[in-house]
Amino acid sequence: MKEYQFDAAGKTVRFSADVTGDTAEFFEQIIREQEQAYGIISDKKLIQILALFFRISKEGAGYRVLAADYAGDPEKNAVSDLTLSLELLGQQMYLLQKTGLEPQDAVSLLDTVLIRRTALMTQDVYLMKQEPKEKTDSGLYLGALGDRGGSQNPEDYTAMQLFRLLPTHPAVLSAVCLPVGSIAVIRNNAVEGVCDASGREVFRTES
Repeated sequence: MKEYQFDAAGKTVRFSADVTGDTAEFFEQIIREQEQAYGIISDKKLIQILALFFRISKEGAGYRVLAADYAGDPEKNAVSDLTLSLELLGQQMYLLQKTGLEPQDAVSLLDTVLIRRTALMTQDVYLMKQEPKEKTDSGLYLGALGDRGGSQNPEDYTAMQLFRLLPTHPAVLSAVCLPVGSIAVIRNNAVEGVCDASGREVFRTES
């Protein structure tokens, strides 16, 4: 585990993570920009970057960045190890940059996703973004590739918070920030392609 320390508007900020130097520098730059724009560095301050929550905690003469515990209970607990959150953040940012798409609303990994139950039994799935219906609704729908038509049986569907897909479908979490109308195809736990709201392909992995 590496310990990082940097200055943001005269405030000393620390965080711990097992990530590359580029990832650490990228995160440091985000915090600096957020501090300059919004003054985020204060004790017990909760901040959201893309779909992820972080918390600022006073530590001695400086501050420490904590992350929501997405491997446990992110609504109640925060962890000092930012490795998982920074990996997810990097994946979300990478996909947005590669597609050239801008997220239209703030989605959180605490929001719910509607899932066709067959999608939970395969790694070949698609993620579609629709307009959210309520505050805690991500507007996301996860279906299995190859499913024919929509089922009218409510028992064929379930809903859960996005972070609960982490153990079985982690690649899905990299695509949750795509805008309304987007569809991401995910095979073998990797995003294979993305289409925008017009149906135009804006991303495909290199074969």
